[in-house]
Amino acid sequence: MNEEVSKIAVIVPRYGENLRGAVPEFAYHLVKRLKSFYSIDVLTSTASDFETWENSMDDGETVDDDIHIIRFRTTQTRDMASFEKLDELRRNLGIAGGMLDQKRIYEQGPVVRGLIAYLRENADRYDRFLFVTFQYFPTVYGLPHVAEKSILIPFADPVKDEKHVNYKIYRELFDSARVLIFRDENEKKFVSRVVKKSTVGKVVAGSGIEVPDYLADPDERIDAIARFRKKYGISGDYIIYNGRICKETGCDEMFRIFKAFHEVHPDSPLHLLAIGKPDADMALPPGIGAYYPGFVSEKEKLSAMAGAKYQWIPSKEDCAPTGFLNGLILGVPGIVNEGAGRTAKEAKLSESAYIYKTAEDCLTLIEEAEKSAGEGYDLLSVRSKIYARDNYGWGSVMKTVRNAIEA
Repeated sequence: MNEEVSKIAVIVPRYGENLRGAVPEFAYHLVKRLKSFYSIDVLTSTASDFETWENSMDDGETVDDDIHIIRFRTTQTRDMASFEKLDELRRNLGIAGGMLDQKRIYEQGPVVRGLIAYLRENADRYDRFLFVTFQYFPTVYGLPHVAEKSILIPFADPVKDEKHVNYKIYRELFDSARVLIFRDENEKKFVSRVVKKSTVGKVVAGSGIEVPDYLADPDERIDAIARFRKKYGISGDYIIYNGRICKETGCDEMFRIFKAFHEVHPDSPLHLLAIGKPDADMALPPGIGAYYPGFVSEKEKLSAMAGAKYQWIPSKEDCAPTGFLNGLILGVPGIVNEGAGRTAKEAKLSESAYIYKTAEDCLTLIEEAEKSAGEGYDLLSVRSKIYARDNYGWGSVMKTVRNAIEA
């Protein structure tokens, strides 16, 4: 196109500063940065809860920090149990879905008919339409009305969306977009398999990882870490695990490995910090030099990560690397199971992690890492920051997004 771009609509199912979740958080931070270059309208729902899509905010127009937000009411709520049954039924049908695809998307929500009508009626008011996430009602039924000006950031997960991307309704959606922007190469390869039209642009931007303000200043970082340690009674160095504490994520083996380390090195200052809630069948072993603070706030979680010596990814199954990368940008090297798929791949590329195959390997690795602390550790820490910043930081994201917008 190459014409001047001045006004952009960003379409996202949920939007707001205090909303949690990968999609709304990414969209919020992206919009905050785009406003420096373009006039931005955010088109979204009045819902804050993605499970029910209940109307919890006022509909209509508001302005927040020079960003024009237009919210549309949802016209039906979602029952997650019913939707999951429908989703499973649809997955079992394979590629052919027919009318069930339509029903599934309506059930998934958020059903914002007013938003779709607005796009249809105001297509000429905007130079570009940027859709964040591919599966939901606003994208599926909104993008086709503005396809020639559309940019789609799919947020497609190569594991969770393995069957979804093959549905005809989504294949057609990907082919309709002018440009697809991906968060990493894995997502690009995953979605590109089903994109048939050669005219669809495909670029990788990164995921927008950054050090929060309260951890960017050295003095504030020290204070935040000290507050976390004091609140939960944590002393000494620690390896952090953050996530669901369950057998599926390898926590049972992680505990066995650290128990063995603690038995051999009972006086070691190195502890294990496992943040999260354990599944019912996952016991938290006492007497192994571990701390279990349970669920903590997002700010505390990042403060805990900033204070960690290492971060542990024990999963033997493929897992998304977002949490790992958030640790890297804070300068925290990883201890990563080779089976962790995408996370293990990032660990190898970053050259800032210890990678192991077996429990015995991991135990030896921790012992050797502790013996060689010093310059070797400092090098890993520096590498981690540089890798995360250059490949996944907001600088990378904004450069790619702006190029796609103005192309």
